[in-house]
Amino acid sequence: MTKSIRFLLLAGVVAMSSSAVGTTSMAAEMQPASYDPLPVPARVVDTRSGSTTADGQYTSLGLQKAGSTLELQIAGRVGVPTDADAVVLNVTEVDPLAPGFLSVFPCGTERTLTSDVNYYANVTVPNTVISKIGDGGKVCVYTLSPTHVVIDVAGVLPLGSYEPLAAPQRLLDTRAGERTADGLFQAEGRRPAGSVLQLPVAGRAGVAANANVVVLNLTAVDPAGPGFLSVFPCGQNPPNASNVNYYTDAPSPGVRPNAVPNTAVVRLGTSGSVCVFTLTDAHVIVDVAGTFPETTYIGLPAPARLLDTRAGAETTDGQMSGAGLMQAESVIKLRVGGRAGVPQGPMAVVLNVTAVDPAQPGFLTVYPSGEERPNTSNVNYYSGRTIASTVVAKLGADDSVCVYNLSSAHVVVDVAGYLPLDPETTRPVGECADVQTVGSTALQVLATIPVADEQPAGYDRILFGGYTDVDGDGCGNDELVLIRDSLAPPTLTPTCDSSSGLWYSPYDGQTWTQPADVEIDHVVSIKEAWDSGASAWTTERRNAMFNDISDSRTLRTVSQTIDATKQTNDPGNWMPPLESDWCRYLADHISIKARWGLSMNPNEYEEITQTITERCSTLQIFAWPAAPS
Repeated sequence: MTKSIRFLLLAGVVAMSSSAVGTTSMAAEMQPASYDPLPVPARVVDTRSGSTTADGQYTSLGLQKAGSTLELQIAGRVGVPTDADAVVLNVTEVDPLAPGFLSVFPCGTERTLTSDVNYYANVTVPNTVISKIGDGGKVCVYTLSPTHVVIDVAGVLPLGSYEPLAAPQRLLDTRAGERTADGLFQAEGRRPAGSVLQLPVAGRAGVAANANVVVLNLTAVDPAGPGFLSVFPCGQNPPNASNVNYYTDAPSPGVRPNAVPNTAVVRLGTSGSVCVFTLTDAHVIVDVAGTFPETTYIGLPAPARLLDTRAGAETTDGQMSGAGLMQAESVIKLRVGGRAGVPQGPMAVVLNVTAVDPAQPGFLTVYPSGEERPNTSNVNYYSGRTIASTVVAKLGADDSVCVYNLSSAHVVVDVAGYLPLDPETTRPVGECADVQTVGSTALQVLATIPVADEQPAGYDRILFGGYTDVDGDGCGNDELVLIRDSLAPPTLTPTCDSSSGLWYSPYDGQTWTQPADVEIDHVVSIKEAWDSGASAWTTERRNAMFNDISDSRTLRTVSQTIDATKQTNDPGNWMPPLESDWCRYLADHISIKARWGLSMNPNEYEEITQTITERCSTLQIFAWPAAPS
């Protein structure tokens, strides 16, 4: 592990489009496609201090000023051909100073009323953008309020494979006083809860009258309560899917999330229209960016569910359902080709990827099987919130993608359509590295742990040693945990000490910016480990547990005041103040004890059993890597 981990969390959405939570033909029969995904997404700009990009250009540019426009060279970089017509981007704002938006458009054209990423102070928000490349091989990025900007490129659309408008155009804006490109569907007022709006698209704002598939950006504004938007072809039944998941509580202190965007690739339905379902009363904005010919993108009749880890959940074909909470730093291999109407052998698929009820902030990354995980993200999420994003994902040779999860969360994946394989293009061969498969329920794992009285005699903290710099990069493992857990790139001293960052404490739900306010917690304290069997270990094994960063469940960044109350207690006599964290905390405690072969005392075992039985009896624990020796 190196210092580059500090930039892992805040990356982008490698995406193109569609929605969210709502007969196989052979690859040889497909029409050749003209979408050319990069092997893995590549970073082309990161304005943060000390940042890196794939080719070393456009780094450390500093906070982008309010009202400024960045001209970003795309063509001729990181594998993008000099004659590329359009690109699939993930655009992320980081650490904005005030609410605002980013707008991406081809350089050399006039910026329109549309926005691509709506953000709030101190909250990181990504979105997918399919943009035509403008003058000089550049795209322009307008910033309303000061913020850092991170952009990754996922793939290339050559001339003729995507038909972008000269610039994105607004088709719907329900807010008073706002305008659309043609004066239609503007200022009509909030969409009522449970309503469906038929929105004409074909023949408006530069969209061809015979268009079949469009790229839209949907935004929910000032919702009255938690809910979602779902967009689908008019004439079809509403799918069990969502494109924009919104909420009304703050993702960080003092922040009101009044605008939530997502991109969607949608087939047009009756009379060239799409239908927009609104679960909860909200204003709605819809922009159109361009159209796809059916030889490039083949949309399913409606989005189909491929993965849902929630208990009792269903998928289209019954596979990959109800597996339980996806644990922190775990990887799921998800087969897409040959399922739910997607044929075997496509080059890429359009997915909607959703994080549901995450235990703490983190991200999901989707990438092809057979490739190394890139330093990017597709879904950036916050504790207790459902966050969705569209992903255009290249498939591996076995028709699969890998889904990496930083923090524990349920995960839902829907497929909206696919891009056929170009005969001259190959797909990577191999497995998903470091796959952690679903293990057993928490109660089943608990039943394997021996119960015995504690043996505290002889304990001394020094017998576990201290934090070490395992990989010789100058950062001790305690600093690596702070870097790993920071929700924003921490400021580091030359000796790798964090002088500032953004840390979330799952035990009490508090967020901190100063390292003096947090502590690194051994979830199973070293005193508890000694009393439960570590007294018989070698010094080397005790130090390995003390420094264990191979499974993020072992060490957590938490509020200093909470760590002081927890101290050496076990769940038999201490539980987190935040009751919504109890099941996650107990699952981590159980997995650590089982992984390291430690026992539980009778009271500890009884209290854990009772709490899980009453609160989360179906809770599942993902398998863990072998404990360090």
